[in-house]
Amino acid sequence: MSTSDSLAKTWIRDRHVKVTLYHNDADWPGIDITAKVDTGADRCSIDIELACALGWEVGGERTVRNANGKQRREYGSGVIEVGGEEFLMCATFTDRTKLSHPVLIGHDLLVELLDLSEEE
Repeated sequence: MSTSDSLAKTWIRDRHVKVTLYHNDADWPGIDITAKVDTGADRCSIDIELACALGWEVGGERTVRNANGKQRREYGSGVIEVGGEEFLMCATFTDRTKLSHPVLIGHDLLVELLDLSEEE
């Protein structure tokens, strides 16, 4: 079993993971946080204020479905590191201040991690 494969299984089992989020300006240090892993979420999500603080620029808008129905959200991307692996995470921006974690790792990033394990 590859390192990436076991990392993906650990993420799914534990339902949360320590990640480092990087500012778009490479001179700034990363920010360590705990993200929630949600295998039922199609896409990743990040608190809008955190995304702004990291300099993640809006790349467009998309419609997302959640427990509250459908809504339009801005999205963008930035570099994150998990378990020594760096990823370009595309995430929708939303107010996550009332939620347990400022970042949600969705199916799209989990699939990328599993694809990486198949290449090894």
